[in-house]
Amino acid sequence: MPFLKIRFSFFLFFVALQLFLVSCGITETLPTTYDINSTINSPTSTAFVKNLLFIIKPYIRVNGQNKYIVSDSIVNIDIHINNKEWGTYKSSALDTSIVSKSPISGYWLSSDTLKYSVVADNRFVMDSLKTAGAYANLMHNYLMLEAGDYIFELASFDVKLQNGRLKKIYPGVTKLLQITDKMTSLFVGEYSIEVK
Repeated sequence: MPFLKIRFSFFLFFVALQLFLVSCGITETLPTTYDINSTINSPTSTAFVKNLLFIIKPYIRVNGQNKYIVSDSIVNIDIHINNKEWGTYKSSALDTSIVSKSPISGYWLSSDTLKYSVVADNRFVMDSLKTAGAYANLMHNYLMLEAGDYIFELASFDVKLQNGRLKKIYPGVTKLLQITDKMTSLFVGEYSIEVK
């Protein structure tokens, strides 16, 4: 019997709460009336750039010729937009078994031009957010590239040495990005970068 009294009391409380919400005129905030056309990023229909696309061609000068670094991918590619971190990425994979290569100066090098393509999407790493402060910091630094001008910086990346260890490269690549309305991806360029 006590179980029925508790259940009935809960039912009355729930009905009273619904009546209160309806009488206050705030039913439009209930989850059941969520507008599917709402957006979190912007109340307008403006599209934002979410992907920066570019190509890296790292090389070393050997006897006056460019010899391109052979690696399964270029990793720890650090991108900044207007001096704020956009993210850290890796290039698409390269099948090194089909590339003619030679060990020179601690690297695997090829006479063939090797291109490493990168898709730098602006994404959240939700696993690293442990506190409200970490989430607030992420939201403060989150960049939505609206129409306008921005400074793109390829701050650094790692290449693989012949022994498998990584070497950090600071290429000093900076470029002006001009974003127009309704862009969602932007090709930033193709960069031949000499590794010294």
